[in-house]
Amino acid sequence: MSPQPQPRERILDVYGAFARRVGGWLAVADLISLMALFDVDEQAVRSATSRMKRSGLLITERRGASAGYRLSPETVELLADGDRRIFRAAADESVHEGWVLAIFSVPETQRKHRYLIRSRLSWLGFGQVASGVMLAPLGLRREAEHMLQRTHLDEFVTLWESTLVVRHDERAMVARAWDLTSISDAHHDFIAEFEPVASRWRTPADASPASAFVDYVDGLSHWRHLPYLDPGLPQELLPATWPGAAARALFSDIVELLEYPAFQHFVTVVGASAQVSGH
Repeated sequence: MSPQPQPRERILDVYGAFARRVGGWLAVADLISLMALFDVDEQAVRSATSRMKRSGLLITERRGASAGYRLSPETVELLADGDRRIFRAAADESVHEGWVLAIFSVPETQRKHRYLIRSRLSWLGFGQVASGVMLAPLGLRREAEHMLQRTHLDEFVTLWESTLVVRHDERAMVARAWDLTSISDAHHDFIAEFEPVASRWRTPADASPASAFVDYVDGLSHWRHLPYLDPGLPQELLPATWPGAAARALFSDIVELLEYPAFQHFVTVVGASAQVSGH
């Protein structure tokens, strides 16, 4: 079983999946009620939200008698970026569409930026092919441009669209640049953990919106790392038994089955505390 998400991750998932639909603000009391479903106690919620405030993810805001937090503009932007990756349709990249190549050179006096560039590009799904050279499917070019501009790292990085002249070397290049075994294992772990969840909801005998909320947020929390770990590598360069498409199809099933009843439970909890903007 995958490690359970930390309270901070749970809270961010609830804000991203549901609170944005009601204006991006939640009363602390409502957040505590929602987190209790995941066995996260009040003190853990208060500690996590306090840290999220200090890091700029949340902003304190009181509405009437209720203390609460709303998403910061920067967090709204980050969540929107995540949506495009997490909820995208199955990747259809082909080697014939090419690659985006990131080449970076950082002066020694600013070497801390070297780590930031590597870590941010790796998080987007880039693989490293040489010192100062990272690679991803061409479909990630705009996302990489956006990230580099937002983090002010673009002055150190040049992005190129590229193709490999000796095509039979591409499979070996992919195997060197990405840890395909770890990525495959992560897909298999997701399928093993959440196929029983989806099966249970395909023919629910005793379903409730509260249990849908828990299962939906669980699925989202465990899935959202995978589209970054696996950036949509071309199918023709992957092992024949690659589980990525099956894992994504399973996540799509979970969204289709659980998103609406999960939102129903969320609205029941927040009630009049927030202005619902629609499903």
